[in-house]
Amino acid sequence: LDIPEARADKTEDYMRNIYGKIVNLPRPSFSQFVDYLLRTKVENYNFFWLPYWLHCHFCQHGFQVVGRVENILEDTDYIQEVTGLAKENTQFPWTNMKNTVSDVSLQYFKNVDRQKIEQLHQIYRIDFEMFGYDAGQYLIMDNKQN
Repeated sequence: LDIPEARADKTEDYMRNIYGKIVNLPRPSFSQFVDYLLRTKVENYNFFWLPYWLHCHFCQHGFQVVGRVENILEDTDYIQEVTGLAKENTQFPWTNMKNTVSDVSLQYFKNVDRQKIEQLHQIYRIDFEMFGYDAGQYLIMDNKQN
C-alpha cells in the first residue's frame, strides 16, 4: 500500500487518493482488532484507543457531575435542573434515538476468547473503575478459543 507521508496540508485530492487506496481493503473483524490491541504497546495506541485515564486529566478537575452517554438524557435533565438551564430548553439532537435494550457489545465479544478479554480488561481496568462500568458479564463469557 503506497500512502504518501502524512502532512498538515491535506487537500481534498490527497484525501481522495488515500481513501481510494483503502476503501476496498477488507475490514478486520472485532476479534482481529482485539488481537491488534493486545500485541501493540499501549503507548503506541492512537488517541481513540488509548485508555481514557492516560489523557483525560479527569482527576485534576473538581467535577460535581460526570455524565455518561448511556444515560445522556437523564444526566442532561439532572444537570439542567441543578444549574437552572432547564429554563433555556437545552436539547441534544444527536442523542441515540434507537433506544435499544440489546447489548451489541456482547455480540462483538462472543467471538473473543476469555483470556484475551481478561488481557483487554487489564489495559482498560482503570477506565472501568473511574466511570463505574462493570466488566463482569464479559469476563464470565464462556467463549471458545479462537
